[in-house]
Amino acid sequence: MSVQERPIYYCVLQGSLSKSVFISDRDKQGFLATLQDIKSTHAFKLYAFALLESQVHLALRPMAGGVGPIMSTLISNYAQQYNRRNNLTGYLFNKVFECKQCHSDHQVLPLVRFMHYLPVQLGHCHHPNLARWTSHLAYLGDPRYSFIDSADILELLAGEQSHALRLYQGLMAQSGSTVKSEGSFVQAMTQPDVIRESDAVPYTPPSLTLEAIAEFVTKATGVSVEVMRGKGRAEHVVEARRMFIAAAVMVCSFSVSDVAKFLHVHHSYVSRLTFIRSEASKAMAETAKEFAATLQRKIV
Repeated sequence: MSVQERPIYYCVLQGSLSKSVFISDRDKQGFLATLQDIKSTHAFKLYAFALLESQVHLALRPMAGGVGPIMSTLISNYAQQYNRRNNLTGYLFNKVFECKQCHSDHQVLPLVRFMHYLPVQLGHCHHPNLARWTSHLAYLGDPRYSFIDSADILELLAGEQSHALRLYQGLMAQSGSTVKSEGSFVQAMTQPDVIRESDAVPYTPPSLTLEAIAEFVTKATGVSVEVMRGKGRAEHVVEARRMFIAAAVMVCSFSVSDVAKFLHVHHSYVSRLTFIRSEASKAMAETAKEFAATLQRKIV
């Protein structure tokens, strides 16, 4: 079998008895470091990942041998580190992991899109750009995830890198209404078998600075940049921050880290501010989305 003919696999690791496989961000960082180490010793391409509380989702292509040795080494190495770090014992993952083969290279496109939307489906955040523990940011060019072979997948959309990126962003923008809420394993593998350039509408993020977005928010809400950067927790201040985050991350594709630095807050605050925790926060989230759409219409 030639390299080009080697299949792509969608693998899901489930915590033993559905228990959490990540206690902290340190565990997630450790898992990615382990994955990166194994990639240097086992020949495989890694196309996508999504780390959830009790599950790990991976899309990969073995370049020699099968998927079994890769997954066995990953499970063993990470479980040992996890138990040692958290002073625990016993099995961390179920002994059998779910694995499904993609029938064509183009089937991996809807799979990657599905995986990158999992945190949104589960209510962890409102937009894939706000999800810290998926490979979505690798597709947007984040150098921290250079071990993800995103270029191979983007080439399925277009040969020219910047055009392929715009097509990918267009597909991600479309998928908010097409990904179903249940997020099942079967659903990921029953998406349309082929997505090509003609199916995607190119998306070009507006070329605005964070300062310009903040100024627009100030005009719309009356909340100054200094107040947004302060420690105030008044409802109108929080709503202004939410609008700023919606415009910066969801419309203009700034990273969560960049937005956090601008607001002088921890990156977790940026993600946490978008969580759906109550009817009030749902209403403010909808307001933020409407504001982001208005901003996009004004500047495109």
